[in-house]
Amino acid sequence: MADATPTNNGTPDVNMAHPSQTKTVPEVSYEDIRAKLSGAPTMHPRPTATNIRAFRNHMRNKLTAIPSLQSSSYGYAGMIEQINIYKLTGEEPWKDQEDPGNIRPLTDSNMTRVQQRDEEAKWEGVKTTYGSQINIRTAIIDALNDAVPEGYKTSGQLIGARVYRADDCPRTILDNLQLTYGQITPGEKMLNQQRFSEGWATDQPIMHLFSRLEECFMIAMATKPEYTMEQLVDKAYTAILQTGQYETPCAEFKGMLPENQTYAALKEHMLQAFELRLQMGISGQPGGFHGANNATDDDSIGAITESLSHMQMANNASARTINENMAAMSNETKELRSIIAHLQQQQANFAAMPYAPSPQYSQQQQYQPTLPHTAYNATPAIPTYVGVPPPAMQQTQYGVPPPHQAYQQAKPTPFGRGRGRGGGRGRGARGNGGRGTYGVPPAVPSMAPPGMPGAIPPAPMNQYGAGYQQPLRNDIKRYNNWGMCYSHGFDLPADHNSMTCPSPKWHHQAGCTRQNAQAYIAAGHQCCKKGMHKKQLPANPGEWQA
Repeated sequence: MADATPTNNGTPDVNMAHPSQTKTVPEVSYEDIRAKLSGAPTMHPRPTATNIRAFRNHMRNKLTAIPSLQSSSYGYAGMIEQINIYKLTGEEPWKDQEDPGNIRPLTDSNMTRVQQRDEEAKWEGVKTTYGSQINIRTAIIDALNDAVPEGYKTSGQLIGARVYRADDCPRTILDNLQLTYGQITPGEKMLNQQRFSEGWATDQPIMHLFSRLEECFMIAMATKPEYTMEQLVDKAYTAILQTGQYETPCAEFKGMLPENQTYAALKEHMLQAFELRLQMGISGQPGGFHGANNATDDDSIGAITESLSHMQMANNASARTINENMAAMSNETKELRSIIAHLQQQQANFAAMPYAPSPQYSQQQQYQPTLPHTAYNATPAIPTYVGVPPPAMQQTQYGVPPPHQAYQQAKPTPFGRGRGRGGGRGRGARGNGGRGTYGVPPAVPSMAPPGMPGAIPPAPMNQYGAGYQQPLRNDIKRYNNWGMCYSHGFDLPADHNSMTCPSPKWHHQAGCTRQNAQAYIAAGHQCCKKGMHKKQLPANPGEWQA
């Protein structure tokens, strides 16, 4: 039985079918279609790309289930779907049925009785189709009036209520809403790109993969720039191949002629592979596929051999996956060991560093005698003191005590009375702050060049250079997670993010995440950047750091 197809003027061509076929699609009543379209998503408080798309998807799914003469597969979905998206189904663009009138046209008296009956049946079929179209359009318009806020409706009326009328085109209404209010934000566009590039978790049916990719594809078509069919095929093929479980069907698809490597062919081929794996009881396990035509109950030697071949391929794929995982773990272990060894070496170097005393308390400065200002190539004069110099000054030729002995040898002498701190009475070596007769003279830094007798030696060196202090790190996170909040920054507990923020700012964006924060910032949003520079999780986090 041939299906009726639309002609150029939108009237179903029933000339090649028996007249009774024009009545195979009964007229749809307004009450029935209104009940089927109930539960449509609302666009309050204002239309957005998300709720417009949700409303359109709801209508498309419901209208697809209502049979029509124009499309046996997609029903009346063409009445509301965008033209460029509806073309992807392979159907002709939707054309409204013209009104055949309330009175049947008069037939020619020269017609036979059979010809007159055929003309009458044709008119009845067109009238039924037109009646269903009017009822469905009215129900869609009523659903749009309920879903769209009044302030966002456009109408040809200059004065009066802003409502959609029964003779308005539902597809045109939704296209205008999409163009005016349905432009997605940079963050939503980035999220759509991420979902389009995600892999496939094989514990879910393969139809979930195709549905997600098709939704992302249609979102891009509606909001621009569009994805190409080559990109759609590539994303689906790559996601399936990366699972490591469908190498054989992927190779079979690549072996097809280039003109046959379409999205429809890929979808059908991989659906057969998925169903075959379910029948073989290897769902979710690595394995291969050799065509759905081989899935037969056959006890022949050939069938058993082929089944064993499938099992061998599955075992090989599983072993290869395990080996790759083990190699990756081994490499990570080697890297961790190298890091630990490097840290241990650094710790040993720090422990072996010589102590470098502070300049204001250095032994050389405290007991350094004053040398006369002579030329650098002249022999410095031996300093003289009034009275007996302290024992520490007798250790070397020029009075500089050796290290680690100054405090033991610079003891007060019996003649060491002088003025102490601030001019008061002092004892022994404490009198070096005033003008005591036998006290140690105040320390004066030597003017001799490095290497000459009496010069102060340079500060001890370490592996980072003299005086180096390792900087404190401030790139380690306080909390052991990668969440963030638009209003409060990037280092927060796991239960605090843009969606669950307890005190959002007035311009808070609930869709902002660490992955798309840069897009929000580039778009001019005042996203909180506190803790954004912290790129490393804590080494040994506690329970409170979750």
